[in-house]
Amino acid sequence: MLTNLSLIKKVPRVLLLAQDELQTPLEGVSALWPDRSESPVLELSLGGMLIQTHPRVGKLKPGQSLDFRLRIQGVEESVPVKALLLREQNSQLGFVFESMTATGRLTLDQTVREKIIVQSLREQKTSDCQLAWQPDMWLHGAFDTNVLIGWSDADASEVRRAHIEFENLAWSFEEGEFNLQKSVSTVEENHDYFHPLHFPLVGNVSAGASWLDRLLKCLQQTQDKRGDLQPLIELLGQQRKR
Repeated sequence: MLTNLSLIKKVPRVLLLAQDELQTPLEGVSALWPDRSESPVLELSLGGMLIQTHPRVGKLKPGQSLDFRLRIQGVEESVPVKALLLREQNSQLGFVFESMTATGRLTLDQTVREKIIVQSLREQKTSDCQLAWQPDMWLHGAFDTNVLIGWSDADASEVRRAHIEFENLAWSFEEGEFNLQKSVSTVEENHDYFHPLHFPLVGNVSAGASWLDRLLKCLQQTQDKRGDLQPLIELLGQQRKR
């Protein structure tokens, strides 16, 4: 899906979920309000979060700034973030993290990010995915992570097409060719959406061993729970050997 970059606001993406079945909280992550009440986190990226509202929280206005602390399993100290309310819908609050101050940036250790991604990857309806091709499987996780697979018509265990968004890179496989490009995220202010958006920049980039190794590690840990990602893992392993 190619998009004119000049028409896109290059700011972090926030995903606002409307369907009830997409309201599963992320495992091991919660948001602490200034009064110390706690809300489940439904969606998390380095640029923002989607949380469930809390009965003790009063009326909030879009544009209002609040100081939160993110409680993350495996992290000793909660992480302070300053967040701006973008909108409220269906008892869900979408916030963007303010990036002008050090306390507003969400900075997490790479290992912690990977752990949250593995815990949060969950299957979504492929019919909700707006991509140039229709995937047979779609996994979505924290930090704008997306794994989309199209199986071969002749062999349901053979990958025909694949698209992965992980740590600011968009990797794809189609017609036997690998492609890797930088990706950016956007905030959709006019209507809710829940699908991967990638806006390729000019020219391909090199993933480097560390990026592929980290992606493979996350997929392998997910495979241990799901059992159906091995063909994709093997495909990525082939690229790594090149």
